[in-house]
Amino acid sequence: MAVIKHIAVKNSRYENAIKYLEYQHNELTNKPIRDDNGQLIAREGILINGINCIPSTFSRDCKELNEKYGKNNSKEEIKAHHYILSFDPRDREDNGLTVERAQALGIDFCKEHFPGHQAIVCTHPDGHNGAGNIHVHIVINSLRMVDVERKPFMELPSDSLAGFKHHVSDNYLEYLKRETMLMCQRENLYQVDLLSPAKMRITDREYWAARRGQVALENQVKEESKASDNSEKPTFETRLASLRKAITASVKDSHSVDELRDKLLENYGIFLFESRGRFSYQIPEREKLISARKLGTDFDRPFIEAFFRKNAKQASKDIAVPKPFVKLIVDLEAIAKAQENPKYAQRVTITNIQEAAKTLLFIEENGIKDREELITLLESAGKDKNEKHEKLKATEARLKTVNLLIKYSGQYYANKKVYSDYLKAKNKAQFRAEHDAEITLYEAARRQLKELSGGEKIPTLQHLKEEKESLTVSKNELYEEYSFTRAKQKELQTVVTNVDKVLLEKDRIDREPSMSIE
Repeated sequence: MAVIKHIAVKNSRYENAIKYLEYQHNELTNKPIRDDNGQLIAREGILINGINCIPSTFSRDCKELNEKYGKNNSKEEIKAHHYILSFDPRDREDNGLTVERAQALGIDFCKEHFPGHQAIVCTHPDGHNGAGNIHVHIVINSLRMVDVERKPFMELPSDSLAGFKHHVSDNYLEYLKRETMLMCQRENLYQVDLLSPAKMRITDREYWAARRGQVALENQVKEESKASDNSEKPTFETRLASLRKAITASVKDSHSVDELRDKLLENYGIFLFESRGRFSYQIPEREKLISARKLGTDFDRPFIEAFFRKNAKQASKDIAVPKPFVKLIVDLEAIAKAQENPKYAQRVTITNIQEAAKTLLFIEENGIKDREELITLLESAGKDKNEKHEKLKATEARLKTVNLLIKYSGQYYANKKVYSDYLKAKNKAQFRAEHDAEITLYEAARRQLKELSGGEKIPTLQHLKEEKESLTVSKNELYEEYSFTRAKQKELQTVVTNVDKVLLEKDRIDREPSMSIE
C-alpha cells in the first residue's frame, strides 16, 4: 500500500533538508550519523532531482526568492513542506517497482500537484528498520516561484500565483490521498483506502515517541540489571497506547456507556466524556482531554456501541434449536430389510412402540384434546415459521441494499469534488479526458444510488453504517427464531404423522376378524 504524509517545516535552514535526504541520519534522534573521522555518511542507492532549481543550490535559491517577496522571515512561518510517498515493500518483487520508477512517479506527482514551486525530489531504496519499502521525499519551498495555470484542485485565487504560499487544507490533503490511490491503481501497485478513518490512528509523533521511549527503557533496564542483549526486553507504552489498551480491556465485558465509564474510572482512573455523540478521555496525568478521533475509530461511540450490542447478544442465552423429541414411526412393510431380517424387524417394532409412547406424552403435556386441535396447532406453527422466514428474507434484502449503498456512497463522495470541478470547467472535454476514471466512477455511483434509493433521500454514511450494524444483529436473531419455529413445526408434523399411523393401524386391527378359541 502507498501512503502519503505531510510535514510542515518551520526551520529556515533549507540545507538541513538536503542533508537529511543525502546523508544517513539516526532514526530516533534525527541527527546525522558520522564515521570514525567525523565525516557524514552518504546514503546509498538514492536518486535526487530538482524542479525549478538544482539540489546543490536549493537552499540559496529558496532564500533569494523569500527575500524577493519579503516572506518567510518570522520564526512561526512555514518555510517548506515535506511530503513522503511510501510504497508497499511487496511492490519490489510483485509489481516491479524500482528506485528509478519511483523517482519518475515522484517527479510527475510533484509537477502535477505542487506546480510553480522550487522542489527537491529524492527517492530512498529502504524505509525505517530495514522495512524494504521504497519511498519518495518531496520537499518544496512554501513560496511559489512562478505563475502557473490554474488547476481544478486549487481552492484560492492565489494558489496559482507567484509570491504566494503553498495552501494546505483538509480538502487538499484528501485530494492528495485520492490522487495517490489513483496513481497506484494506474501503475498496478498495492493500495488501500486512504480516505477511510483509521481504526487505530498512530501519528508520526506518537510512533517516534514510542521508539525513543523503548530505546531509553531498554538502556535503563540494561544499566540497572547488567542484563545481556539476549535477555527479555521490556515494552514501552506511550500514554495513548496505554489508553487504547485500557479502553479495549474495559469494552470487552461492558454492555453500556455507563458501565464502561465506571470501569475506566475504577480500574484505570480514566474519565470518559461525551459531547455531541463523540467520546473524549482524560487520563490521570493529563488535564487536557484526548479525543477518540486521535485514538482511532475503534475508540469512538459508533464502534463501541456496536460492540455493546455484540456483548449483549453473547451474554443473552442463545436460542438453541430444539432436538426433536418425537421421531417418525416407521412403516415395517415398506422396509425390505425388515422383511428379510426378523431381528431387525423386532428392533424397529420396539422403536416404533417407544415413539408412539413419546407421541402420546407430547399430546398430554401440551394439553391437546383431539386430532383437529393438533392440526390447528400445526397450521399455526407453519404460519409462524413462514412469517419469521419472510422477516428474515426482508432483513437480508435490506442488509444487501445497505451494503451497496455504503459501497457506492463512498465511491460517490470520493469523486464528488472532481465532478463538481468538471461541471465548472471551461473545456469540459479536456477536463474529462484528464479525469475520466474519477468522473466515470462518480457517474456510476450516482446512477446506482438513484436505483437503490428509489428516489428517496440517501442517508449519510454514518447512518448507513449504524443501520448495517443493527441489521446484522437483527438478521442473526431472526435466523435463530426462524430455525426454532421451523424445528417446532417439523416436530408437530411428525406427531400428526405418527397419530395418523397409529389410528390407521388401530382401524386395520379393528377390521380384522377375531380368532375363536376352541
